[in-house]
Amino acid sequence: DQFKIHYLNFEDDTVTIAVTNTKFRSTAQSIGRVASTLQRFTSDEIKLANVSFYHGDLQIASYQVDLEKITSEQFNPKPIEDKVLSIKAIDATTIPFTDNRSRFTWAVTPYIAHRLFNPDLPLSMELGAQFEASYQLATGMKIGGAIRKSVLTNLTDNHRRSDSVLPRVHSDWPLYDHAGQNGHIHALTLSYVGNLAPGLYGRTHVGLLEPFFAGIGGEILYKPAQWPLGIGFDIHHVRKRDYDMLFDFRDYETTVGHISLYYDAGGIFDVEINTGRYLAGDWGATTTISRKFGSGWEVGGYATFTDVPFDTFGEGSFDKGFYVSVPLDWVTSKPTQAQRALVIRPITRDGGANLASARSLNRRIERSQNTAFQREYGRLWK
Repeated sequence: DQFKIHYLNFEDDTVTIAVTNTKFRSTAQSIGRVASTLQRFTSDEIKLANVSFYHGDLQIASYQVDLEKITSEQFNPKPIEDKVLSIKAIDATTIPFTDNRSRFTWAVTPYIAHRLFNPDLPLSMELGAQFEASYQLATGMKIGGAIRKSVLTNLTDNHRRSDSVLPRVHSDWPLYDHAGQNGHIHALTLSYVGNLAPGLYGRTHVGLLEPFFAGIGGEILYKPAQWPLGIGFDIHHVRKRDYDMLFDFRDYETTVGHISLYYDAGGIFDVEINTGRYLAGDWGATTTISRKFGSGWEVGGYATFTDVPFDTFGEGSFDKGFYVSVPLDWVTSKPTQAQRALVIRPITRDGGANLASARSLNRRIERSQNTAFQREYGRLWK
């Protein structure tokens, strides 16, 4: 089933295993496969299994499996209302490891960029090639980046320029589209990610964080295994990159940061609230409401309101958008973790502008958390 095994240890009546799931989108299905294999191939003296899942160097979720109880549940599955007594999420101690086989990774892939709702050019797109590479310096620490070169584009047909009275942190994107055509550095960072304690995750990075901004910053996230609620904090000091997106900078710099609440009800609507300071120096909050389905589909939308008056913000009055994420296993009927998302923003202005690389910890762990397991319970023994 293409699990990468990082750690395997037997002690008394318990087996402890750490794996990376490279194949299954569904957390419930991946737990079921690991549990079934351990139950089949371990001795009768082994009663419990502690299974930890990794994403890169980050331990993203752990589950305890009663190997005796799952025997009956495999052939007589319980309804979701009865929950799963044989498998429960736990806050496990971090299992350190270094994967020497994949310290250096690289890939060449195509990319597609698009811009929507420009009155002069309603749809513009770019197709190009991306080279990305990374090298693991130590456990949790790596240096990596990506270079892009456009091949086919009509982004350069856009001659509309921003009339924003705010610092032009996002609305200068046409200038970046023009100046970056000879090839640009999409990102180049030195980063660290790790488990600070059970249920506590941390990340920091420095360098060219994204196409528009470079800087230094990090985030922490507290999300115990059994909680549907997560609490996060992020802070970054950044400087605007020059339009060619190489190593030069412009004279605008600022500090941004947010306190975030993440609530996953496991079935109804999920809510994310980010409150703090944005790239243009404005203060406010972003609320995202989404719905995740057991099939892997996700739909959602967001709105940001800050202390920038609607008239000052300009066309659109405030930042908002919606998205749809489609799992490819739903299309191909074969296990794969690949998903494709379509994000639609009516207009890009400077009020409520976020640093795109600021918050990623919750996105790394949410698909493996207990609420995702409960939502996809029907795939447990598939």
